[in-house]
Amino acid sequence: MHIDRSATWRVELTCQHVETLSGHAPNYVEPTVQCTECALIRGVVKAVRIDDQAKDDAGSSAINSLQPDNQRLTDEQWSWIKHIVLSEEGSRRGRPRTDIRTIVDAALYKTRTGITWRELPAEFGSWQTALRRHHQLVASSQWDEITRTLAERDLLQ
Repeated sequence: MHIDRSATWRVELTCQHVETLSGHAPNYVEPTVQCTECALIRGVVKAVRIDDQAKDDAGSSAINSLQPDNQRLTDEQWSWIKHIVLSEEGSRRGRPRTDIRTIVDAALYKTRTGITWRELPAEFGSWQTALRRHHQLVASSQWDEITRTLAERDLLQ
């Protein structure tokens, strides 16, 4: 016998609005949600389960953290790809560049959630910088190598 247990979630969106979602899966919230204030689909930055069922589920205290789609690269994953992007990094004049690891995390976040660059959470820095640096990675074929390496390594584990 299958018991369908709906959950209520409070989600923080990339537009800074907070929504309450009812009737969703007890352990997962989609990475994008329609914002009622903006009337646009936005990325979910944080989701917290707020209904009574959260007390019944095992491990419910771990639920009120960022969703899996929002996670950054682990140190191990970064070690697999840093040689690809750090080869171009050198001394240069002018304003210091945004950390390339942050740029890669931002691009992976955008890919996973399907949001636009403008909706990128502030934790990734300027969306314009992330977009420009991502275009540079794509143009130099480094982005293909990054995604291929991550896919191959993750499949082997």
